[in-house]
Amino acid sequence: MDDQWRFGGTAEIALENNDAATTLPGYEVVNLYAAYAPRGLDNFEIRLDVRNLFDETYASRSSDGIDSTRVIALNEPGRTIGLTARLRF
Repeated sequence: MDDQWRFGGTAEIALENNDAATTLPGYEVVNLYAAYAPRGLDNFEIRLDVRNLFDETYASRSSDGIDSTRVIALNEPGRTIGLTARLRF
């Protein structure tokens, strides 16, 4: 739009994995953000984040022991919305 606004996002995609002791289901997670930095305040920014936009239930593949039958995987948080203000000095 202009130099005051930034928009972006990420996608985390994990395919189903049957090669471990426990079958790991696949998942897709989408994260989006919008940031606004008003003119004249170069060191100030307001940012809105939406993590796990589609509220996917999943256990991250980086969790310790997720491929073990003796470990109960803990799910990641559902949809999370965050609003932050940052002042750099």
